[in-house]
Amino acid sequence: MVRTRLFLEHVDAYLLALPSLVNHRKRALLPIVRERIQLADALSRYLGQLGLERKTKDVTPSLAEIRQQHVKPTNGEG
Repeated sequence: MVRTRLFLEHVDAYLLALPSLVNHRKRALLPIVRERIQLADALSRYLGQLGLERKTKDVTPSLAEIRQQHVKPTNGEG
């Protein structure tokens, strides 16, 4: 499973460095794109077999946190 994740990371880095994911002569996706999809599916299956599920993190800040970021502290001088 770790090896699959490592392969997936390397393929992603390679794909991001390419100017295009399409072979313009053949008008088709590069074969490595299909390989990447297969790796991602395999990793997803492995994690599912382990009983791991994706959990989302609440990234929405509260109103108090937003206010705290935008309000400048006063030091008593006016």
